[in-house]
Amino acid sequence: MSARVLIVDDDVDSCWLVALVLRRDPNLALAGEATDGEMAVSLVRQERPDVVVMDVMMPRLDGLEATRRSRAHRRLRNRPQPQHNRARRRSS
Repeated sequence: MSARVLIVDDDVDSCWLVALVLRRDPNLALAGEATDGEMAVSLVRQERPDVVVMDVMMPRLDGLEATRRSRAHRRLRNRPQPQHNRARRRSS
């Protein structure tokens, strides 16, 4: 069974690249794409993806608030959890 992934990013090129990578993996299926946080909340409720790859800084509704609203919706199979990937600086 493929994991269903929703991509959320206001940069269309980034969405396209992530979707390209997803389509190459037989264990992943594209559940949809959204270009802002409000659209993301709506798609999460409709599509109920297993995984959401979400940009943090977006117009209309940022990724953190979109995640909070999506998690508040109880019908999700797997609630998305915010994951923060912060680059560490090396001290020279």
